[in-house]
Amino acid sequence: MAWLRCPPGCPAPLATTESLSLKSLAPRPMRSTFRTPLLATAAVFAASQASGAPPPSSVAPPPPARSFALTVDSTCTNADAMAGNILDRATGSKYLASGAKYALNVVTEQTASGAHGTLTITSTKQNTTRELDGATCTEVVEGLTIIAAVFLRPPSAMRQPSAATPAPTVAPQSTAPSEHPNDLRGPQWLGGLGAAAMITGGIAPGSSFGLKFQAGAQRYGPGLWHPGLELYGALALGSEAASTTAGTADFNWWALGLAACPLGWASKTEAWTLLSCVGFEGGLLSAAGRDTAEPVSDTGLWLAPTAGLRAGWFFPIGTPAQGESGRRTRLGIVVQGDVLFPLRRDRFVFRPNFTAYQVPTVAGRGSLAITLDFWL
Repeated sequence: MAWLRCPPGCPAPLATTESLSLKSLAPRPMRSTFRTPLLATAAVFAASQASGAPPPSSVAPPPPARSFALTVDSTCTNADAMAGNILDRATGSKYLASGAKYALNVVTEQTASGAHGTLTITSTKQNTTRELDGATCTEVVEGLTIIAAVFLRPPSAMRQPSAATPAPTVAPQSTAPSEHPNDLRGPQWLGGLGAAAMITGGIAPGSSFGLKFQAGAQRYGPGLWHPGLELYGALALGSEAASTTAGTADFNWWALGLAACPLGWASKTEAWTLLSCVGFEGGLLSAAGRDTAEPVSDTGLWLAPTAGLRAGWFFPIGTPAQGESGRRTRLGIVVQGDVLFPLRRDRFVFRPNFTAYQVPTVAGRGSLAITLDFWL
């Protein structure tokens, strides 16, 4: 690879924060920005040949070596090992425990699609950040090592690493299907099953406890767009009682619903999510009279649109095989709150006209669920 020195006026290297991938480290053709007139260059070269003197060089001598300190938070390397690899690639750089001109901090983490690394370079004049994604932690560390070495020593002073630490070989990304079904590229769908403890208010008199069972699928990707659907069933346990001077009524309720959760936020590793949901449910609300003359029972249709928020925290189960960047099955804890808007406001009465209960205009429901999720 032929490197050219940056002429005066060009942007300083590593002056901004940007995200890189390993494939961006491949060499690219460069075009010289020097504009020496062709005839003048030929004249100088001819004169130097006639006098036996070498032609003047347009390349300035390399700048002094840069000293650096390094901290590493990674599961696949440590500061001493990574500093040795940097020094092996950047001739003349100095690794100091304190008093260095540049402070380098490297952090890597396992992500849903492989590994992610961040290199932060701090000095008195600038703070620079580079981010890198790769299939494995080792690949990310090797890429960040090269970036750090390029920064600490100009390209003209770079040399190949010794035989003890060979330079990483990055294979081009393949568009063919992966051998591993969990090796995901881009947004993917997640299926899940769950069971929840539930409390409702406004559906029947007072508050009632119940169970909720759910099954659905969610598509996770960048940004706020995470479309998903969930089918659920909810059932009140026991009955709520409403007492009047004419008697007592016991209530029971159940419903089936369909909810869509199109928008929300998710962490880069999908370790937590916050989704907004809307839906519709239908079921039955029944009441049975007692402690009254000629007790009877009656059932009304329950129909209600819903809107709510859902927050989840997820914990992967198992470990991907070596070299596999797949997402794993996970357990989740999901908290959800919904507001319900009943379309029918049935009134339950004892004759001649003693109201036991009337469905309100707004009801509420909260739930705490345990989920088992798997990538489709």
